[in-house]
Amino acid sequence: MNSYAMILISKNENDAFQKASKGAERYGDYNVSSCLNYAEEKELFDKTAKRMIEMYQGLIQANKDLIQKFEDKVPEDDFILNQMKENLNRFEKGLYKYPDEWKIVFYDGVDFEHLDSIEYYENILKSYDNNNLYIAIIDTP
Repeated sequence: MNSYAMILISKNENDAFQKASKGAERYGDYNVSSCLNYAEEKELFDKTAKRMIEMYQGLIQANKDLIQKFEDKVPEDDFILNQMKENLNRFEKGLYKYPDEWKIVFYDGVDFEHLDSIEYYENILKSYDNNNLYIAIIDTP
């Protein structure tokens, strides 16, 4: 089972659950296990979001470290090395495989955007009424 966080804009908790469910269902089986409002649970919301963003950054850094470690030690056409390079290129473009690589997304009701930087997260906090910001935890099989 994998879990990811979804930040969304909503008028209340019930509506947030419905929107999270609507977004999550487009990718198959899911369970919305919890939903928090930023204004009511600021510290937990913030810790959760930042921890999930750090997981993206860790994924990127781990790929960079492995590439650097093996780059001059294996042939240039090594499949695993080239796969790591392709993954790094994909990560740097904000493209993550569902559900294994998904950590935290912003769902605007239509599209998903990965929050893989603190700056993007802070921009969301500044751009929307914090009373209407929710974070849902989505579990996938």
